[in-house]
Amino acid sequence: MVADQLPIMGRTVRSVLEARCATYNSPMQPRLFSLPAVLLALLLVSCGEPDAIEGVDASVGSLPEVRLRVRASAAEHAVLELDQSFTGVVEPFREAMVASEVSARVVTRFVEPGDSLKAGDALVALDASRLEIAHDRAKAARKRSEVELLDATRNLERGQRLLATGAISDHELDGLTLLVERARADLDMAAAAVRDAQKNLADAEVLAPFDGRIEEVSVQVGDYLVRGQHVAKIVDFSKARVAIGVTAREAASLALGSPVRIGLESIETGVILGIVRSIGRSASERGLFPVEVWVEGEHAKRLRQGMVVSVKMRMLAGGGHLLVPSSAVFRRQGMTQVFRIDAEGRARLAPVTTGVAADGRVQVVEGLSAGDQVITDGQFALAEGALLEVIR
Repeated sequence: MVADQLPIMGRTVRSVLEARCATYNSPMQPRLFSLPAVLLALLLVSCGEPDAIEGVDASVGSLPEVRLRVRASAAEHAVLELDQSFTGVVEPFREAMVASEVSARVVTRFVEPGDSLKAGDALVALDASRLEIAHDRAKAARKRSEVELLDATRNLERGQRLLATGAISDHELDGLTLLVERARADLDMAAAAVRDAQKNLADAEVLAPFDGRIEEVSVQVGDYLVRGQHVAKIVDFSKARVAIGVTAREAASLALGSPVRIGLESIETGVILGIVRSIGRSASERGLFPVEVWVEGEHAKRLRQGMVVSVKMRMLAGGGHLLVPSSAVFRRQGMTQVFRIDAEGRARLAPVTTGVAADGRVQVVEGLSAGDQVITDGQFALAEGALLEVIR
């Protein structure tokens, strides 16, 4: 009987589906079912397979689970390097306020502010006439001392001969010997006076102590200078020094010779390079340790004394940080999370606590262990427990 009713059931299903199709195509009726499902049922009925209708749900449930393709990376311990900024002040490599070493009047001024000069070039010339007189006087005193020494020496030789004949006593000979020693000391003093006079005469020209550039000149022709009075300020910018202050922890993270970037808004280059030249071991009153950066070459010549610059240095943020790529970390429902891949190859949400970040990596303080695989690409379309295929 059931077999006899199958053609009738088929025609009935077909008519119902046709009616549903008409309803689906009507713009006035709501669409209560899926058109692909209708087509599938029609196909099954038209093929004369009524039993296949009951097997549709079973066949759908047995489809294999789709693996979602993602990229992943392992959490690992590593040293993180950070770019940290400091404020520095530019100083010349060398600087000197050149002073007069003798007292005399200025007769010639050779330099002006902005002039470049070499070591030994004259800045000003002083009136040397009195210095020449003093030099001549010192030479005359030395000549007299030489004569006195010669006379004392001859008297000693005569006394030694008289002592042999008994004409003088040993005490008198000792007095003659003392006169020779005194004359010899006087000659030494006279010779030193001559050298001093020669030095003063040479100092009648005030010379540059090193290669550099004149920043200011403090005297004019006709000024009378006393010993120690400032003449000119000279600076050497063949190199430049940039002074900054760092904490003890930051000082421990620096290494001599490390490259640094110096940001300058006031010159065309924008950023110039330098190296860490010294790291102080004594803190200032503010508790900071002095660090000196050197800038060399053409960049140094474009700097100015007293400029305030931004110094960026790469520093080690300690060791043993657990790091993951920055792309693995995201915010969801107000929490910082990552997708971790479990032993079955499924995605598992893992809340994490993060720390410092640099170079495309983030420090994970809590929530992961070394070796955990975290998803770095494709995680935004994932759900908890999704089956994964990791691609490289």
